Amino acid sequence: MLWFLLAVLTFGLVAVLIAPLRRAQIPSAQTGSDYDLAVYRDQLAELERDLGRGAIAASDADAARAEISRRILAADAARQSAPGTQSKILWAKLATAIAIPLLAIGLYLVEGRPGLVGAPHAERLANAEKTGDFEALIAKVSAHLEQNPTDLRGWQVMATALAGRGRYEEASQALAGLLRNTTPNADLLADYGETLVLANGGQMNERAETAFAEALKLNPDHPKSAFFQGLALRQKGKTAEALAIWQALFDKAPADAPWRAAVRAAIDEVASAPAASAPGMPQLSDEQIAAAKQMSPQDRQAMIRSMVDGLAEKLSLNGKDLDGWLRLANARKMLGELPAAKKALDDAAEIYKDDALALARIAAARQGLNP
Repeated sequence: MLWFLLAVLTFGLVAVLIAPLRRAQIPSAQTGSDYDLAVYRDQLAELERDLGRGAIAASDADAARAEISRRILAADAARQSAPGTQSKILWAKLATAIAIPLLAIGLYLVEGRPGLVGAPHAERLANAEKTGDFEALIAKVSAHLEQNPTDLRGWQVMATALAGRGRYEEASQALAGLLRNTTPNADLLADYGETLVLANGGQMNERAETAFAEALKLNPDHPKSAFFQGLALRQKGKTAEALAIWQALFDKAPADAPWRAAVRAAIDEVASAPAASAPGMPQLSDEQIAAAKQMSPQDRQAMIRSMVDGLAEKLSLNGKDLDGWLRLANARKMLGELPAAKKALDDAAEIYKDDALALARIAAARQGLNP
């Protein structure tokens, strides 16, 4: 019933606004044309009187008569077309006036929360914990931190909550607030740098690189900072230096370290070349390699393409295989299919959007796609 009443009120308001437009515009156009015609006809009559009195030469009268007649025809044509033109303008305005509220309602139904009970801003903030209103909670914590910037726990809670929602830019701002009000340590600097990288789509930037460098000054053996230091070098094209850092990090890693596998994968992705007809192609068995040697170049290319398509199909069914996505992107590149290679990395980035190390490897792979 509420939505029905709102619709009636909306269209009623549109009708009220349109009515004067229709009354005002069409008659005004017709009155202007009629007035012009009356003036030109009076001029024509006056010309004939002047000619009859001998006040104007016949040749001049003919020229004036032709000009006045031309103006009469133009005014009459304008009078005939004006209602149609004005009608089109009117209908265009009417369509716009109707479309805007309809689009607004449609957008609200898709993006809004029609079932949410309205509440004043102060009430939303007061009941944020009870209702689980995330935006109100963030606003409440932000207001609290403006008044109490030394509340370190508040900054940390806000950063964690925002990062959990994938809002990495805002999370990095919260961590920056924490850094301003406490003595930095390696873990905090590395977390700040990581959110900056995530906010930048896996790409290192100057602020993140500075954060990791400062973390390593405080703790030269800090694993997360060392990994991202290697990533920074890799993205600058300094592959050998990146591999040296990652290999040293892997060699020193405890066997049960949760990040050990990610470092190993980064090393393999950069340093290894699968045994295939070209770097980055799906790996071939001994039997397939022997068979490929007997094939024509066209058949060999068709076999490789079939294997690449098979890998793509496999990943479409189970996408939790980062090595597979990187191999697929590289294979597409080798086949000259750069748009497909970029799409493979985009799909992988979406699947691993909350995994900083995976995004770092994907970003490094993007660098490899550049000519």
